[in-house]
Amino acid sequence: MSLTEVMSAAGLTLYPIVALVLFLFAFALVLARLVGSQSAHTYERYAHLPLEEDKSASSNEPAAMPVRNTPAPVRHGDAL
Repeated sequence: MSLTEVMSAAGLTLYPIVALVLFLFAFALVLARLVGSQSAHTYERYAHLPLEEDKSASSNEPAAMPVRNTPAPVRHGDAL
């Protein structure tokens, strides 16, 4: 029995149809969210985010670096 005969007898013709239907459903959801009634205002606000001034920090001071709470690396000569 060859691989072609095994795959033909397996009846796998339903899987591509199901995959296409799931893809079209997901695409329709993304499209509906993109064209929704509130999306225009939201995307307009998001488009200007990088251009807005940060009101919490002074414009003369650089932004503070975040503090990492990770332990320092252990070198081979260090005692535990």
